[in-house]
Amino acid sequence: MNSSPKPNYQLNKNGDFVISNYNAAKPFSSFFPGIAGKMGIPMWVFYVNRGQGICSMGVQDKENPIMEFLPANWAYQLAPTQGFRTFIKFPEGSGVKFYEPFQDHYQDQNIERTQTMHISPSHLVLVEENKTLGLRFTVEYHSVPEESYAGLIRNLHITNLNNIDVSFEGLDGLPLIVPFGIGNFGLKNIRRLMEAFVEVKNYDQKAPLFKAKVKPADKPDIEKLERGNFYIGFENNKEGMKKLTPIVDPERIFGAHNDYSYPDFFLNTPFDSLLDHQAFENRYPSAMSMFSTEIGAGETYTVSSIIGHAESQDALNALLPTIMRKDYFSNKAQDSINIVDELTQKNLVISREPVFDMYVRQNFLDNVLRGGFPYTFEGENSKSVLHLYSRKHGDLERDYNDYRITPSHYSQGNGNFRDINQNRRSDLLFNPDVGSGNLEHFVNLIQLDGFNPLVLKEVRYRIENETAASQILNARFDTQLSNEILTFLKDPISPGELLEFLRQKDVEFRDNADVLLGDLLAVCTKINDTDFAEGYWSDHWTYNLDLLENYLSVYPEKLGNILFDFKEFTFHDSAHRVLPRSDKYVLWDGKTMQLDSVSHDEEKAALIASRGEDQHLMCDEFGQGQIVRSSLLIKFLSIVTNKIASLDPSGIGVEMETDKPNWYDALNGLPGVLGSSLSETIEIKRTAEFILKAFEHDSPIEDTLVFEELHDFASMVFAALSNGDSDYEYWDSATSAKEEYRSKTRLGISGKTIAVGSEWLKEFLVACVAKVDKSISKAIDDDTGIPGTYFYHEVLDHQIIDSLDDPGTKHPKLNGRGFPCYQANSFKLVRLPLFLEGPVHYLRTLPNLERAQQLARNIKTSGLFDKKLEMYKVNAELSDQPMEIGRARVFSPGWFENESIWLHMEYKYMLELLRNGLYETFFHDFKKVFIPFLDPEVYGRSILENSSFLVSSANPNPELHGTGFVARLSGATAEFIHILMYMAMGSRSFFTNASGELNFSMNPVLPAWLFTEQEQTTNILVNGETQGISTPANSFSFMLLSEILVTYHNPSEKDTFGPDGVAPQKWDLTDIRGQSESFEGPSLGQEAALKIRSKQIQRIEITLG
Repeated sequence: MNSSPKPNYQLNKNGDFVISNYNAAKPFSSFFPGIAGKMGIPMWVFYVNRGQGICSMGVQDKENPIMEFLPANWAYQLAPTQGFRTFIKFPEGSGVKFYEPFQDHYQDQNIERTQTMHISPSHLVLVEENKTLGLRFTVEYHSVPEESYAGLIRNLHITNLNNIDVSFEGLDGLPLIVPFGIGNFGLKNIRRLMEAFVEVKNYDQKAPLFKAKVKPADKPDIEKLERGNFYIGFENNKEGMKKLTPIVDPERIFGAHNDYSYPDFFLNTPFDSLLDHQAFENRYPSAMSMFSTEIGAGETYTVSSIIGHAESQDALNALLPTIMRKDYFSNKAQDSINIVDELTQKNLVISREPVFDMYVRQNFLDNVLRGGFPYTFEGENSKSVLHLYSRKHGDLERDYNDYRITPSHYSQGNGNFRDINQNRRSDLLFNPDVGSGNLEHFVNLIQLDGFNPLVLKEVRYRIENETAASQILNARFDTQLSNEILTFLKDPISPGELLEFLRQKDVEFRDNADVLLGDLLAVCTKINDTDFAEGYWSDHWTYNLDLLENYLSVYPEKLGNILFDFKEFTFHDSAHRVLPRSDKYVLWDGKTMQLDSVSHDEEKAALIASRGEDQHLMCDEFGQGQIVRSSLLIKFLSIVTNKIASLDPSGIGVEMETDKPNWYDALNGLPGVLGSSLSETIEIKRTAEFILKAFEHDSPIEDTLVFEELHDFASMVFAALSNGDSDYEYWDSATSAKEEYRSKTRLGISGKTIAVGSEWLKEFLVACVAKVDKSISKAIDDDTGIPGTYFYHEVLDHQIIDSLDDPGTKHPKLNGRGFPCYQANSFKLVRLPLFLEGPVHYLRTLPNLERAQQLARNIKTSGLFDKKLEMYKVNAELSDQPMEIGRARVFSPGWFENESIWLHMEYKYMLELLRNGLYETFFHDFKKVFIPFLDPEVYGRSILENSSFLVSSANPNPELHGTGFVARLSGATAEFIHILMYMAMGSRSFFTNASGELNFSMNPVLPAWLFTEQEQTTNILVNGETQGISTPANSFSFMLLSEILVTYHNPSEKDTFGPDGVAPQKWDLTDIRGQSESFEGPSLGQEAALKIRSKQIQRIEITLG
């Protein structure tokens, strides 16, 4: 008897990550990108390295499954039985009666075979080479792109490796398919009851539609369902496509084995009798195709299938002629590849390291999946930009997240403020058409109190200029249709909904929908809908400065305009308000705590609801007047004032005053124990110093009009900063000023403004920076010289707050849950162990080189460095900390957010090493930290895909050390893109010279070992056609602005940094007409810079010397 063969991992030359004997490998989960092209309908598809891979799929969200959504640990167990299956029954006397490929059963131990999983960005392929049977089984999966329905295509190829013909009967498909209308809640909680609702329709067409008869709900208005999930199997041979007969009753396959373990009925029943007495309702169905074949020696038999979702039975049947075209499956396979390739080549890199180049593209794809890709609709007269393909990062290992992938053309999804914000950080380096759009979007979501809603929904549009819209529509459609479209657009709609409306009218737009939308959306108001959801995090505001810096990295000449002159920024208005200390400082279980810090204000909710359009934009006249519009300077002043007034009683960290922590979500208990973070304190300094530098560059000519309430608030905080009070006295004064400000602005602002000169603003910001510098000094750990990140405060002295009832009787004041409220009179500062986050933010302020180098050395000798893995841990040991700090303390060391290698923060640290000029340290760690250079046997999954965390050597199980968990949609993607573009371009390529003219330069930070060794040809897609591009030896190439190929020529084979580093000496530019022009020197002037930014250049060749 043979034991299970050892798995093997490799990356082939096509970019497929291949795992041999994957059933015996470390378990992992991953997913298809869910990108069906701009005109396609996406679906979510998850897979694991067990059985036949695919284990969960559906449309839109978890409540619309086709295969049940399974958390990862369930999926590893159930994928081999509930996932796709293939049953082979051989004729009597053939020696083997039954075989099921891609399994790892005990009874198969003596079979000589290899089972291989091939992972690519758009496809999943499984291959079983079975020498004992002389058969090769190949399964291919990919999505159905650019169609009006959501679907997954599956091909099963069975190749006869014998010298004689082989015949058998078989079943292939799903043992369990979930009918539409049966959601995740029903499957997990009332599964038996839900079964009574289901039915199978359209069976006579051999294209069964699985659905609930009515929407399962206990209410008087019964809602019949037309939509359904479907399965169609085909025999795919030389003559064409032939529909196979499906079995939809699992008892006609498994008999009494309702755990799907063994197809007893299939094996012991004549083939022609399997279909007798099938149940078509009141039973969770199967979807398996029957086939009987004889395969000649060396020949292949193919069963193809499509599993998807249809609008109705009629719509499904209308699809059949198209689906049954012989070239349909092969065309869709190539389309799936092209869509992903065309998207990822926007971040193309050509270097000496193929694994690095492949990783760059996969990383870009995964960044798009969370942040979206900024797609430009090119109209005849206007442009409009919309982010496509984004969604919240929910998957089998993030089973707690409710993701949503809109099943529509131009698909968008939901997401959280922080995640989408940071994943769009580098957008303008890929599409300059974004302009200030990202900045406006996220800054406008900041409220008067400095907080923001959590969830961002799909972007919608509403007609703003009806006359202009009529002209656009009348030029394309008849008057009646134009008027119908105008009526439809009066309510907020998404571009996908508009296209679906037009499709229902039989208007085809595959070729010119972009042109229509480019013009039409430009005369509409963009509506960025949100949801308060779970609460306010203390770090979200910090990411907006990154968006501003990205904007200015492409449009540096617009600094004064965007900061001072453009006065169209707004404030988000919410009914959820932060309570004062007197309402949230409570005794809970005898302990002094901060709880229930955010309250839903019914009066404010009613005021917001009373408004017509734009309900969540803050208004003057205390919420009843006009929308308040201001400059970015005022928005930043509001943020800085709110945050500098939120320093903790020790004057170190910004308080977690709203029941939620900051970036480090697993410190969820810290707000309750009066926690704070240095990270946000440092970001106050970064923001203030940015404004101060802007004042030096381009001060506003006139005084700045500050709304009265903010002026008074800032003045009180300025006084507290200036009078030399103790940290506790400053905390009490500043917090009191903040509480008074929030009370005054609860419903809105008066609308009165006060003119403030630049000198006052600068003095205030200088005082803020000075305060923060003291905070940083106090945060430095004496033993290690590393800034601490997290703190909390024990209340040493407090008194219960009394209140009077109507008769005048005094009693303890109680909060909404009946807890006594207290006043804190003194505190004790408690420092948590070291976290990597604080040093990262400290480095973001760009201290001098010597300090940065010393900090990097200190970190290497601290508990933040994993000596075994030579990687950086997110925090040092927490074992001596109380459980009250949060779930991080509950997790085992090295697991999840407790002392693991949390990839996002590790990549953040690497970025700051690079930005601070610590090139020696950065490149020393490069191949030890970045995922494509890891040992895949240790990592346990594709080295082209990120994980949220790697198990550190602090974990008690050494077998897990270095293994990656929680697939792909990590914030690390944004950090790596930033790192890559910094390496390729330097800190900022577009800049203005002393005369204010736009210039362009490149200051790459590239090691000699990344330059190619030999000439090579790389294929890219241009207008849907494959085109080879040649790059010479000793070169490094990358794509700028998604379309401009930049190639560095390095004949001396040197680094581009250090004392002997080479730099740009000569530039050869080729424009989109094929005309070339050469320039000497380190930079380019305004004419060339403008051509590059407007993408009139298609190739840049730079000689280094």
